[in-house]
Amino acid sequence: LSASPEEEKKPEEEAKQEDEKKKKNKNNNNNDNNEKKETEYELVGVLVHMGAADMGHYYSYIRERLPDGSLGSWFEFNDRDVTPFDPASIPDECFGGTKLMSMYDNRAMKKVLRSFDKSNNAYMLFYDRKDTTTTTHTTNDNNNS
Repeated sequence: LSASPEEEKKPEEEAKQEDEKKKKNKNNNNNDNNEKKETEYELVGVLVHMGAADMGHYYSYIRERLPDGSLGSWFEFNDRDVTPFDPASIPDECFGGTKLMSMYDNRAMKKVLRSFDKSNNAYMLFYDRKDTTTTTHTTNDNNNS
């Protein structure tokens, strides 16, 4: 006894349909395959050293942590002084370089601009880790023609 060509195709088609069902269920029910964990970090503090290698002074810029766990305003902690701080100033306050200052020149008998090397540099950075989930979508191209 031999099966007709239609009967021989039937188990193949059923197996193919079953595979497609499994793939769809796997994609719909198993989000781990579609989710990719990315880690982001947010700057929350900077320890700054001002001075030279053999001497100097340390102070810090710290972002306030609120009771609900969110982040608040920035503050400068310099010995006993705690003052509000604008984080937009971090590059200027923490990354060395040069600085123009107006000063009185006794010889010229007027104020002049002079360039000075800044002695304040970030010594240590502090970050909070923030986990985020990015979902990637897969597409099934079923061209059954």
